[in-house]
Amino acid sequence: MSGKKKPKKQSAFGSFIAELKTAYYGTVPADRTEASTETAEKQLSHETDDSMPEIRKDIRKERKQERAVSEPLTRQQRIWVFLASLLRAAGPLALYFLMPALTMTLGYIIVHPDMTAQEFFTYGGNFYTALGMCLTIYILHRISRRRGSALFADAGLYPETAGVLKSAGFLLMGICAAVFVSAALTLLPRVGAMKQYSDASQLMFRGRDILFTVLTMVVTGPLAEEIVFRGYMLNGLVETYPPKKAVILCSLLFALCHGELLWILYAFFMGLLLAYVAVREDNIFYSILLHIGFNAPSAVTWLIRSIPEAGAVAFENRFVIAGYGLVACLGFLLLLRTYHDGGFERKKDKAYSTFT
Repeated sequence: MSGKKKPKKQSAFGSFIAELKTAYYGTVPADRTEASTETAEKQLSHETDDSMPEIRKDIRKERKQERAVSEPLTRQQRIWVFLASLLRAAGPLALYFLMPALTMTLGYIIVHPDMTAQEFFTYGGNFYTALGMCLTIYILHRISRRRGSALFADAGLYPETAGVLKSAGFLLMGICAAVFVSAALTLLPRVGAMKQYSDASQLMFRGRDILFTVLTMVVTGPLAEEIVFRGYMLNGLVETYPPKKAVILCSLLFALCHGELLWILYAFFMGLLLAYVAVREDNIFYSILLHIGFNAPSAVTWLIRSIPEAGAVAFENRFVIAGYGLVACLGFLLLLRTYHDGGFERKKDKAYSTFT
């Protein structure tokens, strides 16, 4: 019996996706065929992940040039391409929603059947949410391994290539943005949507598993969301759409997952910045740090408020809160301008930006 594996047949869905790509990209000019072949060979022959960001940039530059010479799509073709892109992102997104829900359901039925649903959510909701997010990352890792790839490569996560100065800059930028937004919302009257937002924010820290609340907000939440949204989803969208359209679509989907109206608005603009950084850097390690910076001040604020004396000094005076917001806003704008001008890195280390 021969040990050779039979070639795997392409599924009907695979053929359909191939036809969509052909319709979208059109015929590649003859003078680009050789360059595309060289890029493909380079991608297949790489020995370490260090070269992957540059390979991804080369591929995206080629895709941009291919789109420039392809014929415009019909409305029907654009709809099918859009649906195919969403379907490609549906798997990781479904895991992101289903795994925390599954772990919470199993925990409630098996471990704590004597509790009411509200008691269980208060007692261990954040623990099972963190567990579900960890399982989501693990399952994506296994899927990538079965495909002969790796989680970090599929998600565009390259911590080994990150610079220390740039990493610190993004972390500080996220902190400044969060402090500014939090201060601004605190100073607004608590009526209507603002009251709902305030109540929902305080509810997160009313449980007993405070450690896992902080862990979910500062570690597992940003890591899982960046891998799913700015990793798998955004990378898939950039393969189909120009970067600007991909960033807007990814940010919109990210925002709609946040429930409350103010959270949706906040998440949309935060998502735009996270996606912009991920596309420009071709490395979601920086967007993870930026996301951690966004979330960390909430945990720090809760810790300060848990000490009545410290909370009274730090947050009772509205002029002090306004001062926090003003300093944070200026810091965020300064860091954003510095990053836009390339100040987070040395000139000789600047990389090509695909966000054009």
